[in-house]
Amino acid sequence: MEHTAEEAESIRCTLAKYAGREQRRAAELMGREELMAAAELGRRTRTEAEETAALAGTFSRSRGVLEEMFETGTAVLSDMAGNRERLKARARAGLREGTGRFRRRAQALQLAHSAPPLPPPPPPPVPYLSARAARATARAGPHKRHRPGRVAAAHD
Repeated sequence: MEHTAEEAESIRCTLAKYAGREQRRAAELMGREELMAAAELGRRTRTEAEETAALAGTFSRSRGVLEEMFETGTAVLSDMAGNRERLKARARAGLREGTGRFRRRAQALQLAHSAPPLPPPPPPPVPYLSARAARATARAGPHKRHRPGRVAAAHD
């Protein structure tokens, strides 16, 4: 009986050691799973942060390009407005003085309008009819006309 009690005690100790090892293994496994989940969450968070930063960089670059385009367009339009005002002032001065290039252009236009009229254009040419087509047309009478490219049938 002592022997059985010692064996039972030995089995109980072995079982307690085994249960302790299993608990440690389970705890290690849970700790590893938690670490892996935290690492995956960290990777996802870092990826999202990088995407957000890239998108923000794209927006800031786009904003910069748009501002540059707006400034260029504004400069072009202001130059065009200045040129327009200068051209209007020169045109007014030219019309007021009637000299230089504007006067020469006006004289050329007056000469063009005072030239004698051109003779009327000549009448259009009469289409050539072959002798056979002329006879067919004459026989057919005024109600049937000859069509170019077609020969009327001869009635002998």
